[in-house]
Amino acid sequence: MILAEENQMGTKERQEEMIDLERVLNEFGMNFESLVKATPKHEKTCKLLMKASQKLAKDTELMRELLKQKQLPVGEFVAKSNLSRKIVERHSKYLVSMVLIHNGPYPYLRLYLQTDIPQK
Repeated sequence: MILAEENQMGTKERQEEMIDLERVLNEFGMNFESLVKATPKHEKTCKLLMKASQKLAKDTELMRELLKQKQLPVGEFVAKSNLSRKIVERHSKYLVSMVLIHNGPYPYLRLYLQTDIPQK
């Protein structure tokens, strides 16, 4: 009985995280449908961008700029991440969404990101 109640609470909290993330994504001109289209198809790219998004989420200066402008500061990010401009521009929506999850109040979604990267 207690386990079922905890599971229901966890489900409700995950739903609230998804609703809040959708609201924040809308502020950036994105939605879940656009993220599906923006998600990298190759595992290597996905892992590379995941690491880059974690780095960006920890960079106070870049985060301040991202949240202020509501878009990825591509030039500054390229300089700090050692990724090519082409990759950053092509996957900017994906990067922004991952950064928002890493930096926001989304513990369940962060846990999902950690387990969703395909393992070999």
